[in-house]
Amino acid sequence: MIITGQPAYRPSCQTQIVLHLAVQSMPIARQRAYVVLRYAETHSAVQAQQDFRRRYHRRPPCEKTIRNNFKKYQEKCKGRSGRPRTVRTLHNIAAIRQALQRNPRMSARRNNIMSKSSFNRVTRLDISFHPYKI
Repeated sequence: MIITGQPAYRPSCQTQIVLHLAVQSMPIARQRAYVVLRYAETHSAVQAQQDFRRRYHRRPPCEKTIRNNFKKYQEKCKGRSGRPRTVRTLHNIAAIRQALQRNPRMSARRNNIMSKSSFNRVTRLDISFHPYKI
């Protein structure tokens, strides 16, 4: 009930979304790992939530989220999910590094190891060579 004659303040849809995301945001990776470790030690989601709240002074994830994250880490101990690397493997990186040591002016277009874009990606990210045009 509005007592004054002023209309009620209604935040815009964008403001509501931003506020909702700020309140509902997932904890960052370090915080998520802390909760999972506390759950593994205590076997209690409630205790993990209380410890999280004491340490980070923010709302902890719900019990179901803690249990699901624990199951995920328990089943997938490798930490990485998704499509495996096929081009930027250690073997291919070593082959490109050797080829560039033999001929530092090797063309990305004329290499016979892999595609031009993959060659450039490996030279930039893994070998720290920077291509340039003469």
